[in-house]
Amino acid sequence: MYSFGGSTSSASTARCRTNGCGSYGSHRQRRFDRALVAAVLAAKLLSREAHAEEVTTSDVKGNPDCWEGAFNYAACCDEALGPTGNILCWDGMHDYRSCCLGESAPLDFESMLQRGHSGDASVLPRIMQMLSAGGEQECSSTNVPAASRCAGTEFGPSAKTWSAFFETQAVSKYIRLQPFPVDADPNRIFGACCDSLDDEALEEVLLTMGKDCASGTAALVLSQIGSLEQKRGLPAARRAQLLAQRILESSGLAQDGDCRWRQQVNHAGFLHVDWFLSPVGHSASGLANSMSFSCGEADVRIFVDERAVSEPLRVNSVGCAQRGLCFTEVWVHQFLRRAACRVWSPHEADFTYVPIYGACHGLDDPKPEHGEALEALMGQLVSESGPPLLFVFTCEKWKLRGWRRWLQLQSEQGKRREYLLAAVEAKPLLGAQEKAEMFASSASLNGESHAGGSLWHCEDCFRPGRDIVLPSAVLTIEAARLRIFNREPADRELLLVWRGQHAKSETREDVRQGYREVNETVRLSLIGNLSGFPDTDVGGQTMRYSFVMGNSHFCLVPRGRGWWTVRLFEAFYAGCVPVLLSDEVSLPFEDFLPWERFSVKWPMKKVGDGLYEHLRSLRDSPAKMELLHQGARQVACWFDFHAPTSEACSPYQGLLRELASRTGRGSSSASSSAARAFQKLDAGSPGTPPLTRFWF
Repeated sequence: MYSFGGSTSSASTARCRTNGCGSYGSHRQRRFDRALVAAVLAAKLLSREAHAEEVTTSDVKGNPDCWEGAFNYAACCDEALGPTGNILCWDGMHDYRSCCLGESAPLDFESMLQRGHSGDASVLPRIMQMLSAGGEQECSSTNVPAASRCAGTEFGPSAKTWSAFFETQAVSKYIRLQPFPVDADPNRIFGACCDSLDDEALEEVLLTMGKDCASGTAALVLSQIGSLEQKRGLPAARRAQLLAQRILESSGLAQDGDCRWRQQVNHAGFLHVDWFLSPVGHSASGLANSMSFSCGEADVRIFVDERAVSEPLRVNSVGCAQRGLCFTEVWVHQFLRRAACRVWSPHEADFTYVPIYGACHGLDDPKPEHGEALEALMGQLVSESGPPLLFVFTCEKWKLRGWRRWLQLQSEQGKRREYLLAAVEAKPLLGAQEKAEMFASSASLNGESHAGGSLWHCEDCFRPGRDIVLPSAVLTIEAARLRIFNREPADRELLLVWRGQHAKSETREDVRQGYREVNETVRLSLIGNLSGFPDTDVGGQTMRYSFVMGNSHFCLVPRGRGWWTVRLFEAFYAGCVPVLLSDEVSLPFEDFLPWERFSVKWPMKKVGDGLYEHLRSLRDSPAKMELLHQGARQVACWFDFHAPTSEACSPYQGLLRELASRTGRGSSSASSSAARAFQKLDAGSPGTPPLTRFWF
């Protein structure tokens, strides 16, 4: 059973156009929320659960598919209600003609999509219907090419499995499916047909599947690139990528794709595959099709140390980037190895970047093969001379066992190798083992502060002014969903939103334990103090997460296990103003981004009515609200890891400029460009007050 808004979805919950949905106040909001209800119902269809009451057609007027609960012919179509019936009954999926007169509504997908892009939320249910059930009917019509019929093959998925696969792909564009329905899970589908095959047999089976269902086979293969890289190696992953392209080309779908490829497949899940697997070369290599990303105006030279001994510590880039939190390390590596400012000798470099996927491979407690590689690598690095080493840590724990011990060692010449850290968390968590390794006595609290549970925050691991705070990447598929629901400020109807895990989550015990370890309480305070207000949406995880984020003025950002949280950077994709509820968080790019001008900060211990009233007063001040929204949208590009080609504004350019500033040759372009942008906002229009700072 899928969870909708923290409770079981049912038909009576879904049909909320007159009685309201949850705590929302306006009728317009209730109609928009129904779009997400439709998505949940589509998801339930995928799990083969009944979701509507039985209705017989013999005693029902109009279109029986429209009627449920309080929605019936008399309430919506009675002549006394006028020529268009009861307007409270209608949305993008239901209208007078289709429900009262029984006429078929036009199924023009492109025009529906255009209306949705222009901000008409009422069409989302229709789009959902077309993408899942309606889209399947359209895409499987009798006049489609043979390679688009997806009728099933002897050794591949059946027609029923393909149908479930495409429906799930379509629904996942709009809502979180955790987990995917069993019969539509790409991992299970691929495992059933292909996992046990050798490379030659695998190619033969996939080509046969492609003749029956080209877009499905290509999407299935691309979804498995990370798994193939992990199980069979990088060459196998590259062959699979080329095979997916070959399947589309041989079916004549390489240019525009077919109905399924355009309308149903969720491309966000593998957008990064092309550049992650692209060749890497330099001017002397002569590699064709190698990518190169600009370093903008940053005057910095970086040597990427990819020596053979460290290869086990940086494998499976595609899969690691899809895992969820703490995977920013992979994006940084894939950019820097293709950066125009990369040099190929450490003697030419300002910094030696050491790519290690500590979070992905769990190097805080490494497997034997990883531990051996780590010992060998670090031993070599600290014994060599050269430019400062650059390490990247992208989790609340810095997942590299013994990093501080290694970097404090001296070489045989009595010198200690300089180093620089780039991290999302400036006060990383320490467990008992890390604490004992770092300090002479495990009872000592020097250089650390107790987190309140069984962990500690390291107070001197990060060196302000020397080390760099990084933003966190957001999953490609989540970023795409957040962008879909990013509404214009004037159209947003919620004041504030927070949905997420906490110490009492109804999920896995390890999730609850993770928050108890750090005595995290602000999230529970949010639920206890703010969930009862009519224009808020506060609570546990929800499938409609992206929707409520994009429909709210403020997105609350309470601390996670560490002081940082990925919620902060999701807020920029959703277009809402972040409200920082993390007293000791360190923010990225503070040297040139004035955070107090596009975010709100509030003391953790004062979460309650005062916060609600403060945010409501800001919303009720059009000038202040406009400045906050404009500021947040102005800086969003600095946190978008999915735009590596941007020369002026991206987290990669921010990192490069921070590095350049530490060489003494840094460009001030980032600082000056941000300053100019906010000067323009400050000026505003005649009668607009100067930009207020919103931190407390």
